[in-house]
Parts: sequence; structure tokens; C-alpha cells
Amino acid sequence: MNVNFPRFTTITCPYCNHKNTIKIDYTMSEFNPSIVVCDSETGGCDRSFAVRINLEISYELFELIPHIPTYTEIQKEEEVILESDLIEEL
Repeated sequence: MNVNFPRFTTITCPYCNHKNTIKIDYTMSEFNPSIVVCDSETGGCDRSFAVRINLEISYELFELIPHIPTYTEIQKEEEVILESDLIEEL
């Protein structure tokens, strides 16, 4: 299953409050902060700070089709039908 996560996020610099758009590295661990430099080319202060990206994944399950009987379940149903036919004949 392919899941497309956002590749960029906006981080606010703790020093100058400049909004920096950073590319998310999905190998970043929740336990290992990464160093980010406030982007001076877009009006930031060019100072470094640490950021830890926390990802949360949620999902919903949906049933696509009704239960499809297995071969064994079909065989058991056929056996019950055959037995009831035999009983009716007696």
C-alpha cells in the first residue's frame, strides 16, 4: 500500500519567529532531533535550532465486499443440504 505523506512542513524559528518551510526527512526518528537553519534568504535570522518531527498515522478500515465463503464452508453447506435431502427421502 502506498501512502503519500506531506513532504514539507512549516517550522517557526524560536529566535525570530520566521516561518521556515523544511523538507521532512522520514528517516528522522521521533527520538533524534535534527538541526535546522533559519532561512535568511527568505527573511530569517540564519540561526540554527533543533527540531524533532513527530508523525502520527491513523487509519480507518472499510469492508469492501461481504464475506466470501471459503471452499471448506461451501463443502459443509453442501453436506448439510445433502443430509437434509436424504432425511426427506426417508
